[in-house]
Amino acid sequence: MVRYRFLAVVALAGVLTGLALFAMSRAGQEPAAPSQSDEVRDLRKRVEQLEACVAELEQRTPRVIVPAQGKPQLRVVPEGKFDAQPVPKGWIPREFNGQRYYDIPLETPPQPR
Repeated sequence: MVRYRFLAVVALAGVLTGLALFAMSRAGQEPAAPSQSDEVRDLRKRVEQLEACVAELEQRTPRVIVPAQGKPQLRVVPEGKFDAQPVPKGWIPREFNGQRYYDIPLETPPQPR
């Protein structure tokens, strides 16, 4: 039992030493940095691409966004007004907290029955 523990500790120490040596050897090596002329060339190439994109976008005709003609407005109908008259076609009667109201579809204008 003691022998297996000793072997495990020695193996762990060997692995840790190997990892430390590997990390130290890699720390001394810096990745090759691109030279400034390469960076300048890449940046000029990118600027040319961006200028081409801008020129293409400037030639396009802008989309015209037409605002809505009007906003839907709430019509308040006094209570009892529709008791004698028929409700226009398409209006849907509903009730909330004892109050009657009508859903009026916005796609088509309300027409009397």
